[in-house]
Amino acid sequence: MDQAMKTLLIMPLLLLAMHTQGQLWCPEGAVWNYNFSVWWDIGCQTRTYLGETVVAGFDAQDIRIETITHDYNSGITDTSYRHTYTRVQDSVVYVLNNGLTSWDTLYWFSAQVGDRWYRPGSTEWCEGYYGMVEVVSIEEQLFGNVPLRVFGLGILDVDGTYDYPLFEMTERLGTPMMIMPNEFCQLGELWPRSRTYSDNTGAYYDSGTASFCDSFNAISESAGSAQFSVFPNPGNDQLQISFSNGVTANTLLVYDVHGRLVTQLPVQRSPLTLDTSSWSSGQYILSVVGGPGQYSSTKWTKQ
Repeated sequence: MDQAMKTLLIMPLLLLAMHTQGQLWCPEGAVWNYNFSVWWDIGCQTRTYLGETVVAGFDAQDIRIETITHDYNSGITDTSYRHTYTRVQDSVVYVLNNGLTSWDTLYWFSAQVGDRWYRPGSTEWCEGYYGMVEVVSIEEQLFGNVPLRVFGLGILDVDGTYDYPLFEMTERLGTPMMIMPNEFCQLGELWPRSRTYSDNTGAYYDSGTASFCDSFNAISESAGSAQFSVFPNPGNDQLQISFSNGVTANTLLVYDVHGRLVTQLPVQRSPLTLDTSSWSSGQYILSVVGGPGQYSSTKWTKQ
């Protein structure tokens, strides 16, 4: 057999191996981290693949979910744990619903442009309000040293139009704003935002955003440092910030609910007035960083 024929025979096997590697779900060491912000609750969540198990008659992946939530109204920080179970069949990732009675389609990693599926959860609720997920584009990107496919997804309303803006689904990573459903059918595309993903095969993703949990952890460790108040809250085109213990060496950072930095500026006077007319409506996280160990944070809503 000549070299050209050997190459023709080997290449399909290499492509198949790469394709299989890309489609692998929950490899050893898989860990997802993300931020979330809902009303006055802010926090972070870590999802860790623990290993294989048998659930509801199927070989399944056991994923532990650790959630740390801070309530800015009460000042209470709470940590909770639960487990989510997935299974893979023909490149489709299924998730066990909250009633532990049936498996719903979570991700379809062999889908082609135009393919559709219902989001996980209550069929009646999801069909009537959120509609279906449809693949509108597919491309390949490098995550760490592993090439993975990125699917552009739209959410179809009941009339067949796109009700929500497009978002992405990536092999292994899931969706960029959350990898799995909440207690309801939505994938959580409104509030959570992925920060990092990593596994033992070299696949890696980092959004570059800091953990929201760092904010309230710093507050509890240095209570009374860099304290400030905002007015009005909620507000509209202007925001006034007043500092209770001086403004020396303080820096103001403002993040949107997706963890993106909106503005950063030195604090040189009190009160400080910000022009927020160009900001989108929604919630923002305002953090003031002072000297070592001085950190305080609060939330502001633009109507």
